[in-house]
Amino acid sequence: MNYTKIIKDELRKNYRNKIIYASEVYNKVFSKKYISIASFYQTIERMYKNKELKKLSKGVYYYNKENDFGEIPVSNDEIFNRYTSNNKGMIIGYRLYTDLKLTTQVSKKISIYTSSLKGQTKNIRNIELKRVGLKFTNEIVKNIQILEVLENFETIEDLNLYSFYNYAKEYVDSYNEIALKKVLEVMKYKKSTISFLRNILVYFNAKHSIDNYLSSFSKYKHKTMKEIYEFIQ
Repeated sequence: MNYTKIIKDELRKNYRNKIIYASEVYNKVFSKKYISIASFYQTIERMYKNKELKKLSKGVYYYNKENDFGEIPVSNDEIFNRYTSNNKGMIIGYRLYTDLKLTTQVSKKISIYTSSLKGQTKNIRNIELKRVGLKFTNEIVKNIQILEVLENFETIEDLNLYSFYNYAKEYVDSYNEIALKKVLEVMKYKKSTISFLRNILVYFNAKHSIDNYLSSFSKYKHKTMKEIYEFIQ
């Protein structure tokens, strides 16, 4: 049986316009055809060496796409969708900060938290993927977003404090403590970050039980909402 032809035909037929995540494609398709994993990867690697496929990173390939102007690379949006759609993940870092209108600064590196990753980390182009075992519902995402902002508050370049104040208020208006607890059970944030969040909740008179994550004997160093409000006046 010509396994090489079977593999090539299947890929051309069903993966011409998709990113090929080799291990997933093998498990989903070719293992059921009783093709050995060695034969599959040997064929994939030959296709790459023969320039039939392009490689995005280890184990991630795609077919050449061309138009009248030349080759069309896979867009970052295709990668984003693979790891963030259907509650699978979210973008963090400067892409998040700009989306929240907290800064106009940008970064070439793009960071994503995702549950759709076998290992702990993976890099595809300038995209850094980190595995987080959560279902990224809107409530979960909102809580991770503010924790990420507070965790990196002192290092966000050109942070607009006026926008931050309004963002913090909007967060409190839709505060979901159940979702926050789910996040803190899975993800590790500094105690000072959690204390900063507590300060925001207290400042805007929101009921909370966040004290359970903090020590009453410790004093945590961070900005306060009172200081921020006085600064923007």
